[in-house]
Amino acid sequence: VFKGRYRVIKPFLQALVALRSGDDEAVGSAIDGLNGIAELDGGRLAHSFVGTLRALEQAGEGNYESALDFIDTAELRESWGRMTKSQVYDQTLSRYVKSEILFELGRYQESMRYSESLTVSRDFWGLAYLGPVRLRRAQTYALMGDRESAVAEYRRLLDLWSECDDDLVPAREEASVEM
Repeated sequence: VFKGRYRVIKPFLQALVALRSGDDEAVGSAIDGLNGIAELDGGRLAHSFVGTLRALEQAGEGNYESALDFIDTAELRESWGRMTKSQVYDQTLSRYVKSEILFELGRYQESMRYSESLTVSRDFWGLAYLGPVRLRRAQTYALMGDRESAVAEYRRLLDLWSECDDDLVPAREEASVEM
């Protein structure tokens, strides 16, 4: 699945680490490198990664409309077989980011559609996002006035995080109070 793709995946992952640690220079350098790779071979994957990184940058600055424009450029259209074999082609991170951006824009129904794609049983790659997605879905249902669905999502989250790491305990307790 990753055949010949490490030269694209490595700078993307490095940029994600740099982005999370606030190293704007490293992020810019990685984006420049990905843009160079994309120009050389017309690489859709490199373009997709750049779109995701730019969306994350913009969302981090509170520029959600711009973030949405960038995340929309990140969409890959891949075969089912390739998508189910790789979180890169499954675009788990991009789907999560788009869901969060749509939530921040108050587009709750659309946000819920994207977050639902991370909760389905076939989505092994989405498991890392399942807790935050359940929490956000509960919050979204509550904002939309659907208390019953919100409580159901909070229950799912509490079941999932019944024995969570210490740093997740405050979110779990908040979910318990919200129920």
